[in-house]
Amino acid sequence: MDAEYYKKYEPVFGKWYITKQLGAGSYGKVFEIQRTDALDGTVYRGALKAITIPSSPEELQSVLDEDGLDRQGASSYFRETVVALNREIALMNKVKGHSNIVSYEDHDVIEHTDGIGWDILIRMELLTPISQYFKQFDTIPRQAVLRLGIDLCRALEVCEKYSIIHRDIKPANIFISDTGDFKLGDFGVARTASASTGASTFAGTVNYMAPEVFRREKYTASVDTYSLGLVMYQLLNANRMPFYPPYPQPLTALAKERAHDRRLAGEPLPDPVNASGPLADILRKACAPAPADRFASPTEMRLALEAVLRGASDAAPVPDAGDATVRAAAPAAQVPAADAAATVAAAPKAPETPDAADETTRLPFGQQPAAQPTPPAKAPAPKAEDETVFLFAQQEQQRREAEAAARKAEEDARRAEEQRKAEEARAAAAKEQAQRAEQERKAREAEEAARKAEQEKAEAAETPAPAGEKKISRRKMLGVIGGAAALAVLGGAGYAVYSAESSKPVAEGSCGDGLTWSISGAGVLTIQGSGTITGTPWEKLADRVTAIDLQASVPTIPPYCFTRFTSLTSVTLPEGLQIFGSYSFYCCVSLTTVTIPDGVFYIGNCAFGNCTSLSSVSIPESVTSIRNGAFSGCALTSVTLSRDCKVHESAFDEGVTINYYD
Repeated sequence: MDAEYYKKYEPVFGKWYITKQLGAGSYGKVFEIQRTDALDGTVYRGALKAITIPSSPEELQSVLDEDGLDRQGASSYFRETVVALNREIALMNKVKGHSNIVSYEDHDVIEHTDGIGWDILIRMELLTPISQYFKQFDTIPRQAVLRLGIDLCRALEVCEKYSIIHRDIKPANIFISDTGDFKLGDFGVARTASASTGASTFAGTVNYMAPEVFRREKYTASVDTYSLGLVMYQLLNANRMPFYPPYPQPLTALAKERAHDRRLAGEPLPDPVNASGPLADILRKACAPAPADRFASPTEMRLALEAVLRGASDAAPVPDAGDATVRAAAPAAQVPAADAAATVAAAPKAPETPDAADETTRLPFGQQPAAQPTPPAKAPAPKAEDETVFLFAQQEQQRREAEAAARKAEEDARRAEEQRKAEEARAAAAKEQAQRAEQERKAREAEEAARKAEQEKAEAAETPAPAGEKKISRRKMLGVIGGAAALAVLGGAGYAVYSAESSKPVAEGSCGDGLTWSISGAGVLTIQGSGTITGTPWEKLADRVTAIDLQASVPTIPPYCFTRFTSLTSVTLPEGLQIFGSYSFYCCVSLTTVTIPDGVFYIGNCAFGNCTSLSSVSIPESVTSIRNGAFSGCALTSVTLSRDCKVHESAFDEGVTINYYD
């Protein structure tokens, strides 16, 4: 069914019109929808998932002909699918409103009047898939992956509250909002599972599946943290799953099969190429073969990731899941959470093809094929994909001896590559040290030459200077020498460096189209211009900044923009600011007071979290949403808010008094 078919229901939900198709997912298609405010002409956008059951006249005829059902029996058969889909929509309604879960807004079930069939319309928020978001990076930033892991752990904490096991966490089901929040979507294979009995249904995507799910054993919600660990591993490993040949070596079907078998057999994961130490240990623990060795809850995993993000030196180390000796990177066009309401069907979902979502950092916006309902008259024939999957398991014993030699060869090659990289790193470090020593030598020579020149001038001071000449004081000369030495040593870092006595900045540059930044000798970071802040070029100088003067006209402070500015004591914010992104001022431990300008309406997750000295904050009535942990770990005792402001769980610490404007 194309857009024209569903336009017969316009205006959808009384206000919305279909503008274009965005993609096709399980049981249906996804369209962009728009509505225009009648008062001020503002255009709002959303996403519409449209599902038709049966999906085509051919599917209906197949049930009638092949399964021996009459039209009444076929109607009852498809009605069961509609009922199941409604259960999934009810599941989505339970978790709506959380900042890290794709928001379900509305739905309608319309039964056909001219035959057997139903159209289900689901309205959702419009989001950007991470595949599109990460296209802007040559190497996916480690910090962004940490943010993703923390945000999805928060989503899983909500699922835990309602005894929901998602069972299909993978890149295609993860999205990012325009406020920088990562969100979990596609609850199409999720189900409510009894904590006592667990679940044993084969569901999900094989590449991200926990061993117990693959083996059709009883399992718990820990299968979700397992899948999340694999997603993070893939993003930090040049988009390659564990045990794949290192990028850019080509992937073969045999190599993927062997890697899959090694993971399911419980072989400890090596370090991803862009992570080591505590972070790599966290991923190994999340992906431990035995459920008892994994994190006990998504909260435990989140706290471990937050400790890495903070760089907490006193954080308890995460034990390896296996052998400790085996330890060897602005959203564009928005696409909705397309699979957020697919039905749990009796037949298992087809696994992804070997080429799906694991070749490059530019993951395609992939959608799941529809799981077909099982006719009551006969058992469903096994799918080819399922036969292949289980053939792997059946042949494991036969392949073991042959693959042992291949794994040894691969391991030897990996170790040789690691040794080569280590030698290159040592050589590079030695070269850098030699260059630094040479720079320091030249700086000393320059300083000594200037000192001698000053001494000579001082000795000649007894002789009257010719008319028009001025003496250079020792203090001013040393300032020039110091500036020259600083430039000699730090000029290679890409900053313009000057002496502290100079009126020129210590460092300066661009931070977006139409925006410039500079850090003065006194430690004041000034941002000027108009536009959108991109990147954090001042990150390496963060500990020098004592004040931020944001003179620029910017609508948003991006996520992690000023994280861990440990010496920051004051912030001046501009008019016109609307959004504080997640973790924007996280761990600014010296910041004592903040005045949020009128017009700001959104304060993201942990925006001022762990600002341990923050004892005073002025929040205007314009703020309507304060997200999880926004002011947690601060020294606040009371705040004043609008009565219309939605305060999410743990936005403030317990004991903080909340007052309201009259």
